[in-house]
Amino acid sequence: MSRDILETIAPDVANLSAASQALSLAETLVGEVFGDLRHIAIAYRAAHMLTVASIGGSAGGPVTSEKEGDLARSYGTSTGGASLGSTSYGREYEALRRQVIFSARNRLI
Repeated sequence: MSRDILETIAPDVANLSAASQALSLAETLVGEVFGDLRHIAIAYRAAHMLTVASIGGSAGGPVTSEKEGDLARSYGTSTGGASLGSTSYGREYEALRRQVIFSARNRLI
């Protein structure tokens, strides 16, 4: 089921040779707290890992400046590329996690 979801949300990485391994790893990382949404969370987590791996994992941060004459490009700092916030799939995973995990500060009394 997670494989089908991965193919739907991330067709660009779903067919990479490491997709099965990423899905297996994501399955161990994603907790049961997601309930019925667990397969979706697994797919987003796997898509994030595959995307990070496909861009080199340790890519620099965002471009902060460019120059055309004599070519120049500056990059911001990066968290190593593995942060969930570094890909759209990781950000979707985080949003899904916020939907299902409640903390003391967002509960109504």
